[in-house]
Amino acid sequence: MADSTVSRQVLICRGENVHSEQRAVVRETPLTILLGERELVTLLTDGTWLDELAVGFLHNEGLLDTGEQLRSVRVDEKRGEALVDAAIDIKLVDSVYGKRLITSGCGKGSIFYHVLDAVKAGRVKVESDLTLSTAFIYKYARELAGASDTYKKSRGVHGAALLGRAGVVCFREDIGRHNALDKLAGHLLLQGRRAVDMSLYTTGRVTSEVLLKAGRMGLPIILSRSMPIEMALQLAEQLGITVVGGLRAESCTIFTHPERIVADTPQK
Repeated sequence: MADSTVSRQVLICRGENVHSEQRAVVRETPLTILLGERELVTLLTDGTWLDELAVGFLHNEGLLDTGEQLRSVRVDEKRGEALVDAAIDIKLVDSVYGKRLITSGCGKGSIFYHVLDAVKAGRVKVESDLTLSTAFIYKYARELAGASDTYKKSRGVHGAALLGRAGVVCFREDIGRHNALDKLAGHLLLQGRRAVDMSLYTTGRVTSEVLLKAGRMGLPIILSRSMPIEMALQLAEQLGITVVGGLRAESCTIFTHPERIVADTPQK
């Protein structure tokens, strides 16, 4: 896969000392998603895993429910387009794209009101018997903190991972945390996998957008290095999702549905 960074000559200032060196900067690439011949939306991305991003975006926005609806996805990197052919009711597209809420997500995040309405009506509920030990959580907090070479070089991306019972299933990153989550959703749909036995790790804030995406994916546990927003916690209570924030190598804060987290001795 192509490098998602470019090198720039910069000046580094430390006290009175100034020196020049090469530093990596993350690319920002527009990707236009077309549903059939209809231009749907343009996302800003780091330019990686674009097929997963397109499919996961459609899923998390409430347009694509299962992988069986997907006929094909073709990415034209030169034109910056992802052409998706899927069995999606055009009336649904007209309905949800006429009523949008722009949220606080990095870059350009969006939540559709009909997804929120589905939560309020009880049509979206995460049910899973998955539990995690704090030893497991701390182990992968340490491992995933150093998983991104792009972050080490640029400090300019968010990372997200799916954790199965045996460890990391998939790790993705992007300039916006919502893009990274959409890539994970796209990975699941394209691989024909379910997420009820998986948890989500994210480096970004836990916002209402993150909760809705996790709910759409069926993820019962969210682990984050950052802290959650109050509306996200209200949604987590409704959806049945466990939220763990402030995650470090040997500490964390459990905000909702604590019954899924079991305290034990840290693994080395």
